Amino acid sequence: MIDRSVIPAFVYNDIRAFEEQDQALNPRVLKAIAEIFVRNQMQHRYSAGILHRHQKIEEGCVMVHTERSVDFDVCQSKSLNDLDISQLVPSSLFLNQNQIFQACEYDINGQEMELDHAFASQLRDFLVEYQLEKVIALIPSVVADGGPHDSIEFMQPDGNGTIRIPRHHADAANFGTTNPIITQWSFSENAQGIVECKGGNVCSPQINGKHRVFVDPKADHRGM
Repeated sequence: MIDRSVIPAFVYNDIRAFEEQDQALNPRVLKAIAEIFVRNQMQHRYSAGILHRHQKIEEGCVMVHTERSVDFDVCQSKSLNDLDISQLVPSSLFLNQNQIFQACEYDINGQEMELDHAFASQLRDFLVEYQLEKVIALIPSVVADGGPHDSIEFMQPDGNGTIRIPRHHADAANFGTTNPIITQWSFSENAQGIVECKGGNVCSPQINGKHRVFVDPKADHRGM
């Protein structure tokens, strides 16, 4: 249940910038989303995140994770003329105007995202009912993605895209931050059958315009 067409630039640019996006979710809303994931056994494959962009792109371009590993991630705008479209696979998904999940970012030769019909339908209906289509994104699980534990994200020097590296590789002068904001959550069910939610990514805007991103921080929302 994924729209496989390539997202047009004007649609991507309509996604709210990080600074403009709604960044606080009602705990009851988050709990309901978590229950949809757990009920459909999708919590090991995907997580929920705040839908946002860091830049606008030109027509004929898409945002692509061109280099990605456990400790390193580069996401930047690329012209479709310079890409083999057959190698592009969805990375992050959002609910488009046709109420179908569609990629807003891509991987090159990454793992294909497949959505169970029941899960996609339930999540779609919930997002539409609570008018969260422009707020929530569907993202590969932090655990499934094998992401780093504490990293810092920078805009590229030329303004095209972001680069994320382990914190210990970055200059300590880059760590002056404002209040951190949780932008990704993972879900689980404990032995007592209680659905739990854990902040997976925390993005901390900085006074120098960069964003520090913590992966798998100790920011939990449990016992919901």
